[in-house]
Amino acid sequence: MDILRRPSNKVPILVVDDDHDTADTAVLLLNYVGYEAVAAYGAEQAMSIARVRFPRAVLLDLAMPGQDGLRLARDLRQLPGMNDAILICITGYGQEHIHESARQAGCNHVMLKPIEWSELLPVLDQIGKPAAPGD
Repeated sequence: MDILRRPSNKVPILVVDDDHDTADTAVLLLNYVGYEAVAAYGAEQAMSIARVRFPRAVLLDLAMPGQDGLRLARDLRQLPGMNDAILICITGYGQEHIHESARQAGCNHVMLKPIEWSELLPVLDQIGKPAAPGD
């Protein structure tokens, strides 16, 4: 997969991770390939940004101090304009019950750390495209 291609539209993305290096690296790469990504380093900051920026996608770490990613996913879904956003939970845990909890909390996708960009970018590229007939 060529990660150096540029999407046709600037999609706002919020990256939430308490590890600043991880969040900042993801933002850097997403911006490089043409998205408009910003970082939040915790749930409170993420909610503040989401209230004014209305991201079309949120990449969120499940294991964060304080409010975890599951609670954050539920809270994000309650915000106006966030019901249709794509929530992608990023976790280091591969157990299916954790993935199921993430889906129940409102996450559309669950991906394992480290992020596999060849899996993530096609998901993000679908944002804003009309659904195919029968979808």
